[in-house]
Amino acid sequence: MHATVFGFLLAALRLHTVSIWPLALLHALSNWINSNSPGELPVWWEVARLLALTGYGTVLVRLSTRERALSLTACRPDPV
Repeated sequence: MHATVFGFLLAALRLHTVSIWPLALLHALSNWINSNSPGELPVWWEVARLLALTGYGTVLVRLSTRERALSLTACRPDPV
């Protein structure tokens, strides 16, 4: 579940970035934090974190979809 939500967030962030390198650094940072954590977090914290990441990813996808729709309508020629 964690990998799915994190992958969704990275994919949503990719829609807003030109390069994948910031995402690679974010992934590396996440791996480093997970490997150096003192132990398991409480279940309520994990659920809250997953919901927050999913919500943020959903907002990013909707914004990207809206921006693309606006750019497509701006590129259409005016009907005569």
